Amino acid sequence: MIDNSANILYALRTLTGAIETFGETTCTYYLHVFWVECCVIYGQHAVIALSRMWAITHPISYRNRHTRPLALTLIIGVWNLRSCLYATIPDC
Repeated sequence: MIDNSANILYALRTLTGAIETFGETTCTYYLHVFWVECCVIYGQHAVIALSRMWAITHPISYRNRHTRPLALTLIIGVWNLRSCLYATIPDC
C-alpha cells in the first residue's frame, strides 16, 4: 500500500514535472519511501548474495541451519537496519 501511494506520487511527479506542488509533507513522504525502498533493495540483494555464497561454500551447514525462521529474521533485519540508518540522516 505504501509502495502504491509512492508510485502514484511518482507518476504525478513525472506528469507534472514537480512533486513540490503537492506540499512539503507529500514531498517528504515520497522521498522517505523512495530512499528506504532503494536501500532495502540493495540490502536484500546483499543478503541473497551472501546466502548463495554460504550455500556454495558450506552446503551441509547451509542445509542444516538455513530455516524459514532464519530467512524471516534476515528479511526483517534488513528492513529494520535500513529504516534505522535512514532515520538517523538529518533533514536538509
